[in-house]
Amino acid sequence: VGASAQAAKNAVRAATTPISPLVLDLNGDGIQLSSLSDSTAFFDLTSDSFARHTGWVTGGDGLLAIDRNGNGKIDNITELFGNSTTDGFSVLSALDSNGDGVIDANDASFSELRVWIDSNGDGITDPAELVTLAQEGITSIDLHATSSNQVISGNSISSESRFAWANGTTGSIVDAWFQNDATDTRYVGDYQFSPDTMLLPCIRGYGEVPDLWIAMNQNGTLLDMVSHLAENINQDPATTLSNVKSLLLEWSGSSEIDRTSRGDQFDAQELDFLEKYTGEAFYDANYNNVAGLPPTNPRWLSAVLLREGWNSAYDGVMARLILQAGYNLPEFTYDFQTDKILPQTDLATSFVDEFQKLGEVTASNEAQWEIVLRVADAARLDLNLSPEAFVSTIATSASASLAAIASALLSGEDFTVNADGSIALSGVTIDSVLHAGGNVRSISLTGNNSLLPPSLNDTIVYRRGDGNLDIDIVDYSETATNTLEFGHGIDPSDLVVAFDANRDLTLKTGAAGDEITLIKMGQSGTYGVQDISFADGTTWDRAQIVALAESGTAGNDYVYGTSGNDQLSGDAGDDYLEGDSGNDTYSFNPGDGHDTIYDNGGTSDVDKLVFGAGINPADVTVTQTNSGHDLLLSIAGTGDTVTLRYQVDYAYGGVDQVVFADGTVW
Repeated sequence: VGASAQAAKNAVRAATTPISPLVLDLNGDGIQLSSLSDSTAFFDLTSDSFARHTGWVTGGDGLLAIDRNGNGKIDNITELFGNSTTDGFSVLSALDSNGDGVIDANDASFSELRVWIDSNGDGITDPAELVTLAQEGITSIDLHATSSNQVISGNSISSESRFAWANGTTGSIVDAWFQNDATDTRYVGDYQFSPDTMLLPCIRGYGEVPDLWIAMNQNGTLLDMVSHLAENINQDPATTLSNVKSLLLEWSGSSEIDRTSRGDQFDAQELDFLEKYTGEAFYDANYNNVAGLPPTNPRWLSAVLLREGWNSAYDGVMARLILQAGYNLPEFTYDFQTDKILPQTDLATSFVDEFQKLGEVTASNEAQWEIVLRVADAARLDLNLSPEAFVSTIATSASASLAAIASALLSGEDFTVNADGSIALSGVTIDSVLHAGGNVRSISLTGNNSLLPPSLNDTIVYRRGDGNLDIDIVDYSETATNTLEFGHGIDPSDLVVAFDANRDLTLKTGAAGDEITLIKMGQSGTYGVQDISFADGTTWDRAQIVALAESGTAGNDYVYGTSGNDQLSGDAGDDYLEGDSGNDTYSFNPGDGHDTIYDNGGTSDVDKLVFGAGINPADVTVTQTNSGHDLLLSIAGTGDTVTLRYQVDYAYGGVDQVVFADGTVW
């Protein structure tokens, strides 16, 4: 199975069902079976004209068969005994016409039974391989099978019985459930050959999708689409990207499906393609009857993984199509013999050459770069290169902007290049590493299903000089571990951390133009990140981040709290402190200057102003100010003041208690 097809299969995540025929031990040395990995057999185990790679019989043993259409071959599972849902002995019992529990000459169909000894193990019936029971010397088969829990070369044996030889001895017949690969298939059905397909791109099919040249012989619309793609391959890149998708959906017979028929989380046409391309029906492993939806409709979490699988399949097919059609991308080649996309030299050189031709990614060359990145991703899959190594190669040989876009594409994210050159990454990913840098100005990872909360567990990498970046993360999981990772050159001591009036968390690195904004992180734990990590090994958890944001400096600060129970302090300088809901505590010590406190919480909150040692009740004079709306607390002998905004007017304004170091509480 090719790398892109395997990636798609991993996304669908279905476990292939073993399939049961009956196997006879013809030489008395025990049942001999080959494992799936060692087998060279392909056989139509599902009677759908696609032969699957399968575990198989070996060692001179045979398969019990019946040539139902009389063509001298065993064509598919209907001419063996057993299938994916019914064991072989149950199927064979239908031929017990006299009901005596034995298949022998007293049964009408006994003479039609055959033994298939597949001597070369290829899953294809050669003339000398199919013999009658009489020719093999078998006189009867006992249907009274007993259960078995054997496993032979990865193939399970569910039951065992005996068959009789003409000399009176017996042998073993078992119900063997062959391991098989629903993705690794070959089309074995009929088709009418058209010479028009010979000069067009050819791609190997998988699952229930035949090789492209076979499909073109069966589907005139598909033939026209491939011809049109080849004729216009070096015209508009955006059109090429769109045409490839349309071609994929026509190839798999998915183009007429209602795109919303599998729910609102994933395109039903793309899901149908993935199911047919992998040969596996999707079933949501995270199914828990949310909102009464069927398990065949992807939930939020599965949809993210399916998006990654679709991208891998799309990249692999697109690369093979356009390179065979003559797309102008000489840095990459398609090796038909190995079915691999490869760089002409190496990936780094390929990107150096392309960057010299195209330059930095812009709104005008965005589609060209997307094609390059997707073809390169197909090569990455075939080279078995990790996503991080791939992104790093692009960053060093092309640009940080392209590396960031590549990290987004690998994770199933969308990207937009705006007219001013700024780049926005958006979507939802899981366990992914996304890179800022270059012209990336926003990264949005916003979950949309609080009924089935995922855990994103994503990492966003930011390096010194990466500029202004807005990060919008919404993660409903209680176990989320989303991380902002700083690269070399950004130390914990460099950061200035604060909340703004919108409860966005801002981080300034000290480098000119470097500022990160974590949208709404101060509103609740649903937003922002749970950790910030540094290259020196330091890690800040969410509580540490919030505490730093709620502490002022020696200058004039604006300090904002969160929706939780906050500890707010401005330190020296003339500071503005604003709390939200929760039981907030505002600290003020001698020499802290002139602070203004406004608490915007609920009436049930208990908010406190706590004076440090050296400030006694007798030192504090309380007067009204701001036309009677505020209270001004003046501290004798220091010149320090605290203004409680709207303490007089609103039940939620100001504080509920003033606490002194000597224990006095107002």
